[in-house]
Amino acid sequence: MLRREKNLEIAGEDGIAIPAVFTEGKNRKAVLIAHGICGDKNEWYDTSARIAEKLEEAGIACLRIDFRGHGDSAVPLSSFTPSSQLSDMESAYRWLMEKGFAEVLPLGISFGGPAAIRLTEAHPDRIPACVLIAPVTDYRRNIWKPETDWGKGTFAEVPDGTGGICYRLSDMYVMGNALISEIKETDVPAVIGRIAERNRAAAGEGQKLLIFHGKKDPKIAFDGSEELLQKYPETVVLTPLPDTVHGLTAEGDETFTAPRTIKNLETVISRIL
Repeated sequence: MLRREKNLEIAGEDGIAIPAVFTEGKNRKAVLIAHGICGDKNEWYDTSARIAEKLEEAGIACLRIDFRGHGDSAVPLSSFTPSSQLSDMESAYRWLMEKGFAEVLPLGISFGGPAAIRLTEAHPDRIPACVLIAPVTDYRRNIWKPETDWGKGTFAEVPDGTGGICYRLSDMYVMGNALISEIKETDVPAVIGRIAERNRAAAGEGQKLLIFHGKKDPKIAFDGSEELLQKYPETVVLTPLPDTVHGLTAEGDETFTAPRTIKNLETVISRIL
């Protein structure tokens, strides 16, 4: 159980309140978690809360936020875009800096991956690494021209009733025209390439992308992470998770109790430490 967890709101760059949960640590290192679509600051199966609990045990602070239109956010889902994600992450990052943390590790889960990667590129002096779990690393391959059967069935463009298009994941969760337009214009592979180029110039001593990806992930194909390792070996550190689907859970585990699931969580925490 989290012993020093505090619910709070962070002032966003545009004045919008960002709901968050902060867990105290014992040093000047903090982890900033970005959740995926349909998720929130706890994430599916309480994955983010479980990560925060393990970090607290190790003395590392953790900040988990709700993106716009998710969790306890008071603004509509229509305001959720890649640029709003990055803006919220920047606000959360500044909040941690103002608290006196010397080092921040963004941790992006699934659709939270691009925001974590972009934040990492923007702050090379204070962000030594970016942790990524089953990450979206290419909007084209993962979302608007998806390669997996799940992606093809989930991200089918349909009319939004106003002359635009949307992805209707459910009656309650519709990804709108503004978001779709932005993901088609946001080149995440180029961001990764710039981070890698900076690393090459620093003889491999720059920022790392620590990727943890289930080999049986039906949503975001493991192959994409493996290709990044092959292309940028000085930057990408890939940890394949055997018998694991999307996130950290083992195949068939819906309670986050399988031995493989627990091992995956421990593996992520050990790399952060």
